[in-house]
Amino acid sequence: MAHRVTIGKLIQEFLEDAKLTKEASTYRGYKKICDGHLLPMFEKTEILNLQPAVIRK
Repeated sequence: MAHRVTIGKLIQEFLEDAKLTKEASTYRGYKKICDGHLLPMFEKTEILNLQPAVIRK
């Protein structure tokens, strides 16, 4: 079975890249949003299952 990519995995990769390429204050803002809003809601959601209805919730 193929490995399913989750939103959480993509967010973690985004944050790793942002930590290396953005100003510290920008990274902290991104991390705060991701940790406080995006990861709690979408961390385990597979990319293939992400639909507008899921986001609207």
